[in-house]
Amino acid sequence: MADAPLRLPDWEAFYRDYRKPGYVPGFEITTKLGGGMSGQVFRARRMSIGKDYAIKFLQVDDAEVRKAVVSELEQVQWFAQIDHPNLVSIEDRGEVDGIPYLVMAFAGTETLRDKLTGSPPDGETKDDLVRAFLQCCRGLAALHERSLVHFDIKPANVFLKGGVARLGDYGLSKLVTHSRGSLSMGRGTPYYMAPEMLQRRGDHRSDVYSAGVMLYEILTGSVPFRGDSEWEVLRKHENEPPAMPAHLSPREVAILQRCLQKDPAARFQSVHDLIAAFGAPAGVGAAAPLPPREPPAVAAVPGCVPPSPAMAVPPPLPRRRRAGGVVLAVGAVLFVMWSAYAVRGSSLVGESGSLTATASPSRPKPAAGDRTTKLLAQVQRDVRSAVERETRIEPRELDLQRMALPRDYAAYRDEVGTVARARAWSSGLATKVERLGRPAFVAAVEALLTLDADDEEHRRRAANLQRLLAQMSAIEGLVDEVRDEPCEADACRFLAIADGWRRVAVVCADTDASWQQLLARTGKAAKVER
Repeated sequence: MADAPLRLPDWEAFYRDYRKPGYVPGFEITTKLGGGMSGQVFRARRMSIGKDYAIKFLQVDDAEVRKAVVSELEQVQWFAQIDHPNLVSIEDRGEVDGIPYLVMAFAGTETLRDKLTGSPPDGETKDDLVRAFLQCCRGLAALHERSLVHFDIKPANVFLKGGVARLGDYGLSKLVTHSRGSLSMGRGTPYYMAPEMLQRRGDHRSDVYSAGVMLYEILTGSVPFRGDSEWEVLRKHENEPPAMPAHLSPREVAILQRCLQKDPAARFQSVHDLIAAFGAPAGVGAAAPLPPREPPAVAAVPGCVPPSPAMAVPPPLPRRRRAGGVVLAVGAVLFVMWSAYAVRGSSLVGESGSLTATASPSRPKPAAGDRTTKLLAQVQRDVRSAVERETRIEPRELDLQRMALPRDYAAYRDEVGTVARARAWSSGLATKVERLGRPAFVAAVEALLTLDADDEEHRRRAANLQRLLAQMSAIEGLVDEVRDEPCEADACRFLAIADGWRRVAVVCADTDASWQQLLARTGKAAKVER
């Protein structure tokens, strides 16, 4: 009997109905978390228990690729059984309006991408990033132990919550057996893609290469190869050796050179070997401490082609025999405090960690105007970077409870909503809302963060909200232009600007005092809040 034809995805029905409770059986979709070439990700609440999850709706238009993806989803039972503290767990799968979806645990909205500032880190910041990298590697090793290869290792797929890093977006990892080492379709992101992927060949060592690119970016502030096109970047991965900045330590250089070998046989032959090169045990809990800075000298890394003397890696610890089950550390994770939103108005640090560290008590703090100027400069650099690299930043929600908003905050939301829904921009209506002060500003930022970068009506509302925010704060550099047919770069700009306003709210409007400082800096008179 011939296979039944696949139902075509009905995205028009999806955008019409997805916010209706029960559209995905048992769930209510609340906010959009992000999206990209492969699909859209939303936060959803399981109605029976009130617990949050993330649902990824797969956007695959090509019929042959769609058939392969649907077939691959049949293997969900393999990765749904993995229970590891450094992996985002897969909970369920299904299809609605012809659109396949995966239900995943909600691992927070902050990613490793948010922590990278574009410059080399140092001190505690560097330790935190390396710790997150090693946790990600432990999750990746758990996938490889079950013959699952990720093929899309990058900072945006490493989720950070409560001091724990979790590797996500492995639901479409190609199931690899010992008898089949080729890919049925190309995957990955060019900046992080192993060179053998150009020949549509890859295995678990391709993930080792991508992890090396991510480590390079963590340590240097930039990916090893850039270019004017994806093809140019891929060719550099294939042919050019990566430059090693002078600030890297000999061990860091050696580890990076081993990971980034063009020949897969010359790389670390397992993620465990990569972890061991840091002198860290491979099977410890989710939030394990960093290894000692100088690992002890023991036997050479097993299974690897010996490198040249110039790139020799300090020998790793011998691998211990792994127990049959995965070491669980979920109980410890429950006691880790959520710290991603611990930002104060007097601090120069935004939630993404992309600004300079807070001034120490021994140094005079910069004036409010200086802090705001530096913040805006960093935000605008991030917007340009998102557009140039076509990177979709995933804006996070505001911590409204910490902002101590008035009890009638819902009324401010309603007032802001009238501006957003207006068919034409009204400066008079915006002036009326402006008089409501800080709660209205926060409500406008909150509303902006909920809008969909790919929806034409949402983009029009976003333009109204951005102009309102600019009028309230006299910050003109975060207003996006609206195009009739936005391209991918426009969507990236939209999301980056939305996240920029969130960071302005966190630093400049989280308290009444910081809000008044912002108004004073911009020359606006103090507003009387309702």
